[in-house]
Amino acid sequence: MLNIKRYDRDILTIVLPNKDLDFVNSLRKIIISEVPTLAINETKIFVNTSSMPDEIIAHRLGLITLKSDILSKNKGEVAKDFTVEDGMVCLDVKCKDKDKLVVLSGMMKFDTEEISPINSDVPILTLSKGQCLKVHAAATVGMGKLNYKWSPVSRVWFNKVKNGYELSLESLGSLKPHIIISVAIGILSEKLNQ
Repeated sequence: MLNIKRYDRDILTIVLPNKDLDFVNSLRKIIISEVPTLAINETKIFVNTSSMPDEIIAHRLGLITLKSDILSKNKGEVAKDFTVEDGMVCLDVKCKDKDKLVVLSGMMKFDTEEISPINSDVPILTLSKGQCLKVHAAATVGMGKLNYKWSPVSRVWFNKVKNGYELSLESLGSLKPHIIISVAIGILSEKLNQ
């Protein structure tokens, strides 16, 4: 049972009584680098008549935060059966009638309703009249230690308090804060039991 001091929408603060600095710092590092989330990783661009290079478009798609609740349906246990096919995404847009069209994250179409951008208003690029973009990509499972785009948090910090520490985290929205801390504690427990 977690000793929760504060729980807002994206910020969670827990009290860790009688824990030493090594334990708290290890938990902080696991939260940042080992809690799995989804991010767009494999991108195939079929048509790009915009002025933006393919590599920049792929990079921008990878940095769009995706809801990763599909990974944590079983009380913080990460689903082992998630495959690349579960996270397929398509972006097929053309600027037809306007002088310019801002392509937004909400225009991406996913194969499952369980995956979507946290914010549908993230600009990817701007197309001029007559330009088009056709992309197929896959949202894959990864961890922050491979690339920060898979980290579930924007920041994690701790403070010394009487008889222990307070650990706080701010979720990017891909996973709920209590899921992040539960998964991280599970990972740390496994490491301590090895």
